[in-house]
Amino acid sequence: MTRLVQVTGDVFFASGTAVNWVLLRDGSDLTLVDGGYPGDLAVVEASIRHAGGRPEDVRAILVTHAHVDHLGAVNPFHRRYGTPVYLDPAEVPHARREYLEQLSPARLAANLWRPGVLPWAARVVRAGATRNVAAKHAQPFPAPLPPDASWVPDKPGATDPAEESADAEPLSEAAARPDAPGWRRRWICRGPRCRCQPTATRPGTPRTSCPLLGSSSPGMR
Repeated sequence: MTRLVQVTGDVFFASGTAVNWVLLRDGSDLTLVDGGYPGDLAVVEASIRHAGGRPEDVRAILVTHAHVDHLGAVNPFHRRYGTPVYLDPAEVPHARREYLEQLSPARLAANLWRPGVLPWAARVVRAGATRNVAAKHAQPFPAPLPPDASWVPDKPGATDPAEESADAEPLSEAAARPDAPGWRRRWICRGPRCRCQPTATRPGTPRTSCPLLGSSSPGMR
């Protein structure tokens, strides 16, 4: 049974097997915060539908930390829909299972005498608490764009970013959506604090280094 509470207009709180997750809605796009146990996958998908969306509408999964009860939907969504997953950089190797920090079977067994632990343990084991949920595709949260960066339209056929960006007017956030008809999007930097520029406007071009962000930035998306 799906337990879903609409907290505000576009924020939904859902419950699974002794664990919760959150759905954030932005138009037809959804963001999933945490993914339950592996056995909660059907409930996660049902909660998305109850919120008026489809699993393929989830644009990203944000994971608060990489215990098994937060990663259940991550790999199935990536396989089925190509959904990316983002975590704090410190948790990325944890999600990839380069190391594991969570309740061990031995420690659980040592606490089975405590009231309520045995029935809880039986429930979470059935939900997949002992499964390997290594998310090899886990990524750190993207760095925010600098304040003097803006989205501009890519003119089809253009090959010189400087040629088309010199007098370009920034698009509104809605107009810069990747599904806007007839346009592709990229971002250019303006102002003395921003030193990164895209090298090309066509798909598949190399990434450019962006010293301000401290990471690579796509020349076009």
